[in-house]
Amino acid sequence: MTTDLQQNKGNLGATDAPLSPQQLQPHAGNLSQSLAVPIQRDAHHESDEQYRAIFTHSPDGILLVAPDGQIFAANPAACRMLQRTEEEICCLGRDELLNAHDAANMIAEHQRTGRFRGELLVFRADGNAFPADISTALFMDKEGQERTTIFFRDVSDRQQAEKAFQESYSLFHSFMHNSPAAAYIKDATGHYVYVNALTEQIFGRNR
Repeated sequence: MTTDLQQNKGNLGATDAPLSPQQLQPHAGNLSQSLAVPIQRDAHHESDEQYRAIFTHSPDGILLVAPDGQIFAANPAACRMLQRTEEEICCLGRDELLNAHDAANMIAEHQRTGRFRGELLVFRADGNAFPADISTALFMDKEGQERTTIFFRDVSDRQQAEKAFQESYSLFHSFMHNSPAAAYIKDATGHYVYVNALTEQIFGRNR
């Protein structure tokens, strides 16, 4: 294209002068195509960099997996949670990282709907398991091959907090239920939100 333009400039007798819009018009199609290539490459490169940043810096573990369970990539968060290198995770595969029963349920749901969301046990390198909130998404790669992205996060702290709350509530309920005194709790509007057994007996009403 540069040669053609230079030749046209020569034919116009203005080799060093800038081309006018009228002179460029016959080459508009070629110019658009030529400019589009680097623009598209830059856009793709920028998009790739953005996805790579998400993959690298996400606090959630991310695995790129084939339908047979082969793992192609694991991000740093996945490596930290699983206590393994990316190479070790890829060598093991999906099914070695999950409880067998859990893995079967996840695979069945994923194959049926194209996605999965739930809490499963995931095994670290030391053999200990931790509860993980897992979600999957199905997609096709640029070669048209089916791939799955698995996102997971350790929810041990959340489960421990829930367990502590349940234990605390059970203790509270037991104390209030067996209290020798009438006891109740009202909210800010004056409505009863809790009454113990003795209060029910005194007022002759259940809660």
